[in-house]
Amino acid sequence: MASAATVIIPYNKVLGVNTNVTANRFLYWGVIGSFIQISALTFGKNLFGLLTSDATVLNHIEKTLPIMGIIIPLNAVSTVLDGILQGSNHYKIQFVNAITSLAIILAISQYFTSLKQVWVSFTILGALRGIRCYKKFSEIN
Repeated sequence: MASAATVIIPYNKVLGVNTNVTANRFLYWGVIGSFIQISALTFGKNLFGLLTSDATVLNHIEKTLPIMGIIIPLNAVSTVLDGILQGSNHYKIQFVNAITSLAIILAISQYFTSLKQVWVSFTILGALRGIRCYKKFSEIN
């Protein structure tokens, strides 16, 4: 979705098409796609047993599924917003997001004691990325 937005948004601008409608459609389908992924994970979690029989791995998968239910839509919206902003020639916010995330992970990674803390950290970073991207998106639309 992000790659398509990177190409379609500038193309629509050249054609004089209202890019707000296109951008909102990308966001809508990004959210719909993320809910399909969450549904597949939730209802298909028994299928993980086909991939591994290791109880430890299956236990970790079950622990991370609730967090993934939050990360997937956050990441979907953030990624689509990244593509829309790229298509609108707004790259600075992505640079700021990348540097901020890198600095935060480098600063706190030494304190992680469990896999859950890693996933929670990525969830928080995804939310921050989404908020920053949405602010910029709101400014340009």
